[in-house]
Amino acid sequence: MSPTTFNDDIIPAYVRPAPLKDIGSFDSNQISTVSTKPRQLLDVKASFQCGFACKDAEKQARWYKEAFGFVEDRRHDFEEYGTIVIMMRLDVQGFQIRLEFIQQPEGFIIRRPNPTSHTVFSGICQFQFWVDDIDALYNKVVERGDIDISWGPIDVGQGLRMKHLFIRDPEENIVLISQPY
Repeated sequence: MSPTTFNDDIIPAYVRPAPLKDIGSFDSNQISTVSTKPRQLLDVKASFQCGFACKDAEKQARWYKEAFGFVEDRRHDFEEYGTIVIMMRLDVQGFQIRLEFIQQPEGFIIRRPNPTSHTVFSGICQFQFWVDDIDALYNKVVERGDIDISWGPIDVGQGLRMKHLFIRDPEENIVLISQPY
């Protein structure tokens, strides 16, 4: 399978977002608060973010926009360090998913082994979405022809009661898409 790519004709040229006011696109009801319970740190609200160290933040941001509908929310170029940070978000029924792509000049790509040995490295091993029809999604991925399928679809058994499809983003990170049943 060839490396995962994206279609330059689909993704428009980058347009810098308007300057942020207050807390920007964050809704105050989505910001976690410090817990009053003795051992619990946070009362977690309806938002989640995952950060990716990457070699090409622009390419990653464009692919997640095309593949899943994320929009760019914030960006900063730390020119003195050669670092670029792009934050993406996806608003879904009052819940916010955020991705942060952090590009360092000395960055390099480590290709995780295909499942089932993709968890041999410590750290985040995959980013996961849930879907209602894994077979229809698989057919769409195959039809596109530009996404590396790492494994699946595979039924992981009655104990977990879900089917998985593992694909790769342009920098070889595993994206897991699952259908519960």
